Amino acid sequence: MHLVCSTKGLIQNLRENGWDKLLKNVTSFCEKHAIEVSNFGASYVARQGRSRHQKDHITMEHYLRVEIFFITIDK
Repeated sequence: MHLVCSTKGLIQNLRENGWDKLLKNVTSFCEKHAIEVSNFGASYVARQGRSRHQKDHITMEHYLRVEIFFITIDK
């Protein structure tokens, strides 16, 4: 039971504090290898369907953090 509790704590810490470190590491890697980094403040447009039907206007950073990072951690 102790291992389960400590693992849950580590996952929660990653969820709360891991995004900034991950983003910094990815950006650093991309700059080092001359890979273009997307503008995280730009509007995210869903690729499925038409963009005009998209109700929410969210940024790329929000999409990557909430729809990818958090969902991956929560699974």
